[in-house]
Amino acid sequence: MTKTVKQPEDPSPVEMAVVAKWALHEAWLYCMEILDDRYEKGKIKLEEKDRLKDKHTAFFNESFYADIKTSTDIDNLVKHARKMLAILERLDRKTWMKFILDNGIDF
Repeated sequence: MTKTVKQPEDPSPVEMAVVAKWALHEAWLYCMEILDDRYEKGKIKLEEKDRLKDKHTAFFNESFYADIKTSTDIDNLVKHARKMLAILERLDRKTWMKFILDNGIDF
């Protein structure tokens, strides 16, 4: 008796959008925690923390709440999720690596 391994199918556009939104949201939350932690430890000033939080939150809101009606919109959402992950990486590479490994994200 021969067993065959079923190959995973490519994700549907809806699945891609859901995963991209999830990654965007989670990366943003991690960024906010890092900024709070750095402020509490005295590594950054309140003004810098607030400026970065405002900047990253504006990008998150614009990306997360954008209408998704076409495949181009999904592509843009995926790009924005990757950008938010890159922001997380710039803020704290160790946290980014843990996030990537814990969630099985593959670029």
